[in-house]
Amino acid sequence: MTKEELSDIYEELGMNADFWLEDGDINAGLAELAKHLFVKGCWENIVPDKDTRWIDYRIASTPEGSNNPYDGAAHSLRRLLACGASKDDINEVVRCAQAELLFSFLYQLDDPGSVDENDDYVNWNFSLVDENNNPTVSLGCLHEYVLAYDPSGREMRPRVL
Repeated sequence: MTKEELSDIYEELGMNADFWLEDGDINAGLAELAKHLFVKGCWENIVPDKDTRWIDYRIASTPEGSNNPYDGAAHSLRRLLACGASKDDINEVVRCAQAELLFSFLYQLDDPGSVDENDDYVNWNFSLVDENNNPTVSLGCLHEYVLAYDPSGREMRPRVL
């Protein structure tokens, strides 16, 4: 891939190409693109800010008394709503927990030593790979992108009430 092609992709995605491509290091530019796409994709799996439709869907798609994996969420949602909890508050708690989990997962991906039982038994690395699946550039420090990619633009800070 050329610098111009990568710059076009950056522009298409609304990214600032100047910083990452100013020295012509295509690998650094590709690594930044991969980090952007990966973390942005992770955020697509976190409940959206101010969108509580998932609560109604979860409850409607889970029969009372069901015992399938993850059904406990619907049962708990029913109880919380019955106690007067607002859907907005439930959404915020779940959204914060999911973002914290994402941060922790990405940190652990970058630091095998953060796993309590891993006493230097194994090491891992999340990397960009070439066309033959050989690692080329390490994609470390992804956890540092979590707050910046919050689609609300608030970096997971509470909404002004």
